[in-house]
Amino acid sequence: MRQTHNTGWVALAGKIVGNPESWTTVYSWDQRYYQNKAVAISAGFTLADGTDDFNVGYVDAGKLTWFGWMEEQHPAEDYPAVAEQFGWTA
Repeated sequence: MRQTHNTGWVALAGKIVGNPESWTTVYSWDQRYYQNKAVAISAGFTLADGTDDFNVGYVDAGKLTWFGWMEEQHPAEDYPAVAEQFGWTA
């Protein structure tokens, strides 16, 4: 179920941009907030063309509070670079 405010689970597909010496990950997003992680994961498979090459996150009132891959949470220091791409805080 899609939520209409900026709180919920999100699916993010990343693309590496740059070269081996200088690169970053640029994320795309379907602009939807989901009620639970399982639904966001399902949406992620669609966003990533059927592969598991995507991340999920939880945004609470515009703040990225959880970011990872499936059930594996990434370190908190990874959050700001992702959040900034969507106008969220971390």
